[in-house]
Amino acid sequence: MTASQITLAIGALVIVATVVIIFIRSREKARIEQARLLHTLQQKLKRLMMLVSELPPQYTTPDIKALILREAQSTLDQIRTLDPRPVHEDTAAALAKYADNLDAGGKITPIRNAEQAKTIRKLLEVLYRFIDRQRQRKRIDPATARKHLEQTAFLMAKTLADVHTYKAKAAADAGKPRIAIHHYHDAIAAMMKIKSNPLAKKHILIYKKRMDELEKQAAELVRQQLPEKEPKAAKLDEEWNKVLSEDESWKKKQTYD
Repeated sequence: MTASQITLAIGALVIVATVVIIFIRSREKARIEQARLLHTLQQKLKRLMMLVSELPPQYTTPDIKALILREAQSTLDQIRTLDPRPVHEDTAAALAKYADNLDAGGKITPIRNAEQAKTIRKLLEVLYRFIDRQRQRKRIDPATARKHLEQTAFLMAKTLADVHTYKAKAAADAGKPRIAIHHYHDAIAAMMKIKSNPLAKKHILIYKKRMDELEKQAAELVRQQLPEKEPKAAKLDEEWNKVLSEDESWKKKQTYD
């Protein structure tokens, strides 16, 4: 083999090795990107499933639920393309079950537990971001999106206000109107974050009316306690007058002596 042939062979080996390295790196990069995409989709699906399974149905509407379920189904389809394992069948079955109960709802019951309120607020924050993304992608018209965003923001504030109003009612029932008023102040503060919302304005007026009633109760309690304090004050005045009288007698005696 001539020197030129050896040189060509070495060059060919270098080229082949370079191609193999590039190919391996490309496959590894593609694998990493696929794993990253799969993880992102799984996290997205997890958040969507939380909305349909953990958020009480009365906190949203059938049309928003339908949007959530469609997005969840689309996300699940992408996951199955990247990871075609039967493990995803349970999720598919759950989505189908939720789709059959879109109209399930009910009256919003007040949140009394601070920890429960915190959980509900987190879910409502996820819902708020979801609705906003649907608006940006033009999957929901601006007017409808605005209505749902305002409603969701109101519910976020109300979950916090409900905790304070429950504490206020408990304090009022225990005969502690001043403490109850303090909790209503906190409830108003929660609503003031969305004070332009008509529903928030309505609730603020309700809280203020209740505070006025509690102010009257507090004043009445003070008035009722006054008769008990007056005899004590009269007795104290009598004792002071007696001391002063004795003091004056002593001074007069000294002067006379």
